[in-house]
Amino acid sequence: MQNLNSLQYTVKSTAEIEKKLKTSISSGLSNKEAQERLEQYGKNEISGQAVRWWEILLRQFKSAFIYLLLGASILAFILGEIIDAGMILLFLLISAALGFYQEYRSERTLQLLQQYVALHAKVFRNSKINIIRSQEIVPGDIIILETGDKIPADVRFIETYDATVDETILTGESVPIKKTSKSLPQSVKELYRAANLGFSGTMLVNGKAKGIVIATGKQTAMGRITCLTVETKRVSNFEKGIAKFSKFILRLIVITLIFVFLANIAVKGEGANIVHLLIFSIALAVSVI
Repeated sequence: MQNLNSLQYTVKSTAEIEKKLKTSISSGLSNKEAQERLEQYGKNEISGQAVRWWEILLRQFKSAFIYLLLGASILAFILGEIIDAGMILLFLLISAALGFYQEYRSERTLQLLQQYVALHAKVFRNSKINIIRSQEIVPGDIIILETGDKIPADVRFIETYDATVDETILTGESVPIKKTSKSLPQSVKELYRAANLGFSGTMLVNGKAKGIVIATGKQTAMGRITCLTVETKRVSNFEKGIAKFSKFILRLIVITLIFVFLANIAVKGEGANIVHLLIFSIALAVSVI
């Protein structure tokens, strides 16, 4: 099976990788095997559901606290508290604008990462060279790379001819990395130390190389970065503080409403005006917010 950790292949020999991925350097995969693996692993692409800007904007208002603030703002207008209503709306607009900016930037980041995936690739299948779409590459494919090619998937180099790769987008290294086809003496944990691996989205800036595809799509190093960037929800200390404060306010409002409502009924008894009492309680809640 396709392993999530491409770095494990740095210490394996070519024969071990062939056996593990059930492929052949001399003939490559057959079209039938490639199709079966494509169905098993999925397309070699950084997929992400396209979200429209207005969907991101509407998402900012899907919160119980937001609904409470909107209701309080409307009631404040009805009760003539224009300043209070304006302040509540201002808070809502600032909160929605900040949330929209952060989520929209994440969506744009995904689109930027997708640009680093090559459109076509040269692979060795059925004992001959084929040019296919990069989305159709599967683990076990034998891929051929030349100067200027973007590496379309994570590969373990099996042949290199003065090959150097620009890995700036992954490691930040400004100098191209010299690659080798030899097994490393010991395993590594950092991408920049994997001298016999090529990573999806990086570019071969010099020489030629041949490699075995070991990971595709979201299982590549670029795919994992995309998942962390787009799918992981980042919560700052400020957001945690606001969430905690919001819960406190909600509890305070509920307790206040119940206390005021019951206290008035207890004091006035049957003479209590339920309608006026509700309006007063809600007005008090608006003041608290």
